[in-house]
Amino acid sequence: MIHAGHFVDSKNRQIAALNEKLGIQPVVTAAFDAELFGHWWFEGPEWLDFFLRKGSRRRNPFRFIDPSEYISDHQDIQTAMPSASSWGDKGYSSTWIHPSNHWIYRHLNRAATLHTKNCNEHMHTRGLLRRALNQSSRELLLAQASDWAFMMKTGNSSEFAQKKFQEHLGNFFALHEEIVSGRIDRTNLLCLERKNNVFRDIDFRIFGKT
Repeated sequence: MIHAGHFVDSKNRQIAALNEKLGIQPVVTAAFDAELFGHWWFEGPEWLDFFLRKGSRRRNPFRFIDPSEYISDHQDIQTAMPSASSWGDKGYSSTWIHPSNHWIYRHLNRAATLHTKNCNEHMHTRGLLRRALNQSSRELLLAQASDWAFMMKTGNSSEFAQKKFQEHLGNFFALHEEIVSGRIDRTNLLCLERKNNVFRDIDFRIFGKT
């Protein structure tokens, strides 16, 4: 709680200083690798909870806002294309395009291409087919998780990472074949929905091209 209060006070001072010097309403981008809060920092989730609660109080000179909301309120803003970089070794994506894991991307790219095609062809579908498209979206996202490639590179449970990658990608391709053939295995679909139910409100249409 003390650390969260200190962070809020620091942001208050930072915003006040920027406002005075620049004469504008500054934007502070807070991008947290939230999964590490409980992994490397045991008290991290509690800190985040206290920070959000303290930061939401009306006496603060700032309010929480997401990028889409800011853009809608500020039409005349400068745009820029950042250079490709990462927090990984050497400052770019060398960790994720290593000989130990680069083989996964040809499969992921093929799956993404097939999924976009399926979504576009069935944009207005309902019922069982819609559920299958939603679940194939989940399986593709799970297969695309960067942790699998990271674990393959570091050797930390690399066999487990390969197994999970192959599992989710295999689930995707199996669903793809069922969607294309029009013969969806209701029992298997229900099993996958119960087992891999991340993003419960996912809408497959976001993967289609409008």
